[in-house]
Amino acid sequence: MIMTVTLYSLAAILSRAIFVLQVPLFAESLTAEEFGYLDILCISTVLANFIVSIEIGQGVGICTAQADSAERRSQFLSTSFNFAMIAYGIFLIFTLGTSRYVAGWLFANVDRTDTVIAWGLATALQGVFLISHNHLRWLLRPWPYFLVAVLYCFLAVSLSWYFGIALDYRLSGIMYGQALAAMIGCVFSSLLWRDMFICRVSLSVLREMLRFSLPLVPSSVAVLVVLYIDRLLVTLLLSWDDLGAYGVSYRLAALMAIFPVAVNAALPPILYSSAQDRSFNHRLSEMFIVYVIVVLIGTGLLILFTPFLTNFLGAEVYAREANLLVPILGAGILASVLYNFVPGLVLARASKLIALISLSVALFSIPLTYGLISFGGLVGAAVAPLITSVITFILWVLASRTLSSVELPIIKACQYSVVVTILYAFALTGNASWGVPLVLATLLALVVVAVEPLRRLTAD
Repeated sequence: MIMTVTLYSLAAILSRAIFVLQVPLFAESLTAEEFGYLDILCISTVLANFIVSIEIGQGVGICTAQADSAERRSQFLSTSFNFAMIAYGIFLIFTLGTSRYVAGWLFANVDRTDTVIAWGLATALQGVFLISHNHLRWLLRPWPYFLVAVLYCFLAVSLSWYFGIALDYRLSGIMYGQALAAMIGCVFSSLLWRDMFICRVSLSVLREMLRFSLPLVPSSVAVLVVLYIDRLLVTLLLSWDDLGAYGVSYRLAALMAIFPVAVNAALPPILYSSAQDRSFNHRLSEMFIVYVIVVLIGTGLLILFTPFLTNFLGAEVYAREANLLVPILGAGILASVLYNFVPGLVLARASKLIALISLSVALFSIPLTYGLISFGGLVGAAVAPLITSVITFILWVLASRTLSSVELPIIKACQYSVVVTILYAFALTGNASWGVPLVLATLLALVVVAVEPLRRLTAD
């Protein structure tokens, strides 16, 4: 299991590397306004993936894991892939036909129609690639999954730079580079699970997957609102330049996203296949407390190294904002997957309850973020995702009490978090001469605290 978790985690980390590497690759060539546009395109891609695929990727994961035969698994995998091909094909045709209107809506500039066309192509190919690539994860084929991730990461970074910067096609070139990378990645990943492929769509199988995934569409859109409402409101309440500075800070903070991305990639397939193992509940509790400590350590590391990162990655112009924003944003990113350690809702296929929780949090996050930005500017925008992540986790815990026997050490986690947050706040607002030693001492204490749960995990 350790090797499987490691490979899934590394593959997920590579996917985030694309996001982070955009800063040094594009910082000197793109304006702050173009970075803002790039953020809007990224948000739009995620939203399109939720809606176009009707979250079929979530349905195929749980259904494949619970399938009772290889033939049944083949039906789930093939139907979901063929459905994705059809759905994204329709999406691409629609985008090509409405590109002028989309450009006016997204950028208030119809002259950016070429960028919208390139975005539509990239989004469609990336959507199909993600479905195909994740099939390797649900089949518990970690090595093929990892190798395809390596290939896609290399191609996405290099081709985006070549078309966008070297050939000077700017945002359109970046999108075309990602589209080509996704197409190549899709071909390779599909070849690696071709033994399970059937060239047809089974309506009964599709309905079974959609019974779980369809209610998750509004849930996923709500999650998207929670994740990106800060950037949308920064655009409305502040300026495109502020959004550019915020976007760069977020990309620097995204270095810590390797941990939540690893949790999202590795935990679900293992959890689905080990749900009946009684000892897994104990291990999950240990994993939870270790991950809380990781959140706190990651935040401290960002406090220490953000000044270095801004210089190293060529983002010195954003250094003043980044030194404060990056640690706060990093904490929010790290905390965003805490609900994954509460498996009851997913294992019970309670997708409607999941949707209700997500929608409630999204509705709450809009006035919360608006108020925090109005009061604290960019700092308020950075604090909002952290608050909503904690609220989401609390709601999942409360809703899962009757569905799961897992007892997480929440009180202990709260104690650690409150003490460390106070120490970090002093370090951020105080003098560097004593702020840095305070952070270092806190990190050392956290490492010592993590030793015992890690020892129990490895012993199990």
